[in-house]
Amino acid sequence: MNWISVKDKLPEIMEDVLIRVKCLSYYNVEQGCYKGNDEWINCWYSRRNKNLYPVSHWMPLPDSPK
Repeated sequence: MNWISVKDKLPEIMEDVLIRVKCLSYYNVEQGCYKGNDEWINCWYSRRNKNLYPVSHWMPLPDSPK
């Protein structure tokens, strides 16, 4: 799986995905979902200003371990 830029494509609304969040000079990777209208649900976006911690990329969640 490859990372998808939010500039190129967005996931389905309320689809659980991995997201890459820019945090000052580094990036975090975490699970989140797209709410629509440039809004995401995840710990960085929902608790902090979206302009300070923007989601830059996303990818589908990998298969669960067996």
